[in-house]
Amino acid sequence: SLCDALNPFGAHIGHRIFVGGDAEHGAALDKLIANADLVIETTGAQHVSRVVQRRCRAAGRTLVVAALTAGNYGGEVLVTGPNGACFDCFVAAQRDGLVPSPQVGPRSSSTPVGCRHPAFTGAGFDAAQIATEATRAAVRALGMSGYPPLDHDWIVMNFRAKPRLLDGPLGIHPDCPNHFA
Repeated sequence: SLCDALNPFGAHIGHRIFVGGDAEHGAALDKLIANADLVIETTGAQHVSRVVQRRCRAAGRTLVVAALTAGNYGGEVLVTGPNGACFDCFVAAQRDGLVPSPQVGPRSSSTPVGCRHPAFTGAGFDAAQIATEATRAAVRALGMSGYPPLDHDWIVMNFRAKPRLLDGPLGIHPDCPNHFA
């Protein structure tokens, strides 16, 4: 497979699961999550991130979400643990200006927006940069290597503007529907 050709030193097993689908697909996803030390979600689809994050939280697993913006103008990485702030806290914090949003390319009438779409266009080296930051965050979040422990919950990257990279902590947002006082 292409994955094996690009990464000959790793083991790769594909799974066909409809995230947010029926109970059978949910059970299969839960089983995969339960057997993982950490989950990385890269679809760029907020509804998928929310479903996977809820299931990771229920299983006590850390989730790393990585996504690119339209045209690969920027990207973001979010690390959520089983007990802290969640994906919805991140979205609300960006809405309120507490966490910066990455630069977004112009909307096109012919090319769909979002890295989840097969017609998405962008530079491969920008995708590689966000993948590198997501991998580094995952390694640091696991705490199983010589890397220092993770000291931030989010990374925002701009590929065509400054500042290029920002990171910081994320608290539970008071308007988050997943956390109750």
